[in-house]
Amino acid sequence: GRAAVVCRDHDGQTPLHYAVRNRAVDTLTVLLTYFRDEPASLISLFDSLGRTVLHELALHVDPVDTAMVTALLDIFARAPAIRGEFLAAVDSDGRSAIWLASAMGGAATVKVMLESCSADDRAAILAARDFLGRTPLHAAALGHASKARRALLAAGASEDVLDVFSATPAEAARMHEEAGTIWIPLLGDGASSAAMPGGTLAVPYAGSGGSSVSSGGSTSSMRIETE
Repeated sequence: GRAAVVCRDHDGQTPLHYAVRNRAVDTLTVLLTYFRDEPASLISLFDSLGRTVLHELALHVDPVDTAMVTALLDIFARAPAIRGEFLAAVDSDGRSAIWLASAMGGAATVKVMLESCSADDRAAILAARDFLGRTPLHAAALGHASKARRALLAAGASEDVLDVFSATPAEAARMHEEAGTIWIPLLGDGASSAAMPGGTLAVPYAGSGGSSVSSGGSTSSMRIETE
């Protein structure tokens, strides 16, 4: 029943989070039937990092995720205003699912999310900043995700927004390159982002010393966009 669908593990993750992580489209579709009459309740199903099912989806970039995000957003077909609220929901670092998808280079996922928004919701999400003042366009630039960057610009993202370091998206990316580092968004998987300020790491480029990345003794899965 519904109680089993909304139950949480010790990291606050639900069966929906697990279905997305395991790319189980059919399972996700079945689980979502419990929310057709109350889609707004999906917004409150976030884990210990403040991440909803949509955030989880954004972190697991794969062609199948386009079908998954479509299935997830279709639940809000009769409630577009609530869908906008769901898309705008931020995690404990102030990052929306579109922000995370941009960082991970999920251009197709970003495009589907943006196209499902109203014009007003789209503008608000593109302008929203995380606690470092970074927009989704900053995330795409830092992740060298050129396709995601183009999708964001086509949707109206501004290249002139400054983060807390007074850097535009392009300048933020250039600062990391000049420092010889690669910016990597840290995937939660139950780990506390508080251990890594901003939920991100900057590690040396391969060839300049190299580095393994871990948090609390548990290595996080991650992807570096190389488009």
